[in-house]
Amino acid sequence: MNVLVLTDFSSTSTHILKYAGTLLHDRDVNFTLLHVQLPCSAFDCRGECKELINPKFDKNIETITPYLDEKHNIEPLFVEGQYIDSIRETVDSHNIDLIILGNSHTRQPSNASELDMKTFDIITKIKCHVLLVSGHSEIKLPKNFVLPTDFSISVDHKLFSIIRDLYAVEQNKLSILSLREVDKISDMQLLTQQRINRIVSNLNMQNINADFTQIESKKAFDSCIVFARNLSIFNRIFSSSPNTVQKICNKHLPILFLHG
Repeated sequence: MNVLVLTDFSSTSTHILKYAGTLLHDRDVNFTLLHVQLPCSAFDCRGECKELINPKFDKNIETITPYLDEKHNIEPLFVEGQYIDSIRETVDSHNIDLIILGNSHTRQPSNASELDMKTFDIITKIKCHVLLVSGHSEIKLPKNFVLPTDFSISVDHKLFSIIRDLYAVEQNKLSILSLREVDKISDMQLLTQQRINRIVSNLNMQNINADFTQIESKKAFDSCIVFARNLSIFNRIFSSSPNTVQKICNKHLPILFLHG
């Protein structure tokens, strides 16, 4: 499994490294620690930027090493270029299966008010599964997941394969949270709902179907799964208006965005 961890060497990045190491401690993983910055333009740095970055990478590797074992390989990567383009190129060149990143919660104009613009662009513009981890996410192996959906997009087994790669699914519960806008379910939505139930059953996860009113507390969940193409649900999760899915998926809950 090839995992790309984005780092800016901040305290949030340090927290994300600890979370990634805890989550993947018993998995066969090639970690790429990526730092992207714009090319130097004001002067010729003659490679000094890379020399300044290397000690910071060493500190990142020192942070994550206690959580890893002989199954893991770590490669630091410093890239000068445009942010999204550089990440997309790295995903392609390193055959990345999952991107792990943080969110500063810096409010910038976007379709998702609780996401900073860079995070929003990575999730929506790069075709790769993304695990979003807040700097305040609890570092533990998740057991209880929630999947909010309106069953409006088609899904298949391949879309869910990353879940088995990441988690000991046989020990986990998945609550499929129905967020349909209307009471009547269409034939397409019904087929999607049935397909999701079959896939979850094949994963050997405990499947719980519920609607918004049946969820007692967001404290019941320690991770959230979202279909990245399900934009209506995406926007409801990160909407700033009251009575949204934030009651279930608060901004500090790790969220796995599935692409496919």
